[in-house]
Amino acid sequence: MSTHSADQNVTLTTEPLTLEPLHRELLATRARALASTMNEVAARAPWLELAAAIDSLSVPLRLQERLATLIELVLANGRIRREEGPPAEAALGALFRKTSRGIELAAGLASLNRALAQLNDMTIDGITTSMRAPGVYVMTLRTSGLQLGIRFDRNGPEVESIEVGLA
Repeated sequence: MSTHSADQNVTLTTEPLTLEPLHRELLATRARALASTMNEVAARAPWLELAAAIDSLSVPLRLQERLATLIELVLANGRIRREEGPPAEAALGALFRKTSRGIELAAGLASLNRALAQLNDMTIDGITTSMRAPGVYVMTLRTSGLQLGIRFDRNGPEVESIEVGLA
């Protein structure tokens, strides 16, 4: 088993991700429904494989990216909260944070928080935002001694640049 710690609470592992029966109830049918919308067998197969893994309550690492995508789709419009309630939404959010994508996002947020901590007790002289491409944005924070660029995209926020010692 290899591991990588993204934060203090969750560790990326090559072991399968163990699910709870509630996860199966919320996701297996939805994975099958998503698969049924695809015309080509090759496109359906990975979603059906994910549904089978969800049914078994064990999702291998190679399917976790697809699981993360499914969870994002299920949570995106708030329907799960309306239909199943806040505990279901919270359970899926917690499961997402255990996937490889969730762990990577948590690591990026931890890095961003460390960078933002450098701004403590500093006066922010300027904040600008810009679009790099559709869905890709950069926020720049400037103080008398530091400039921090934060990139926002589908993969979450991340520190793009730090310049120190500015006059």
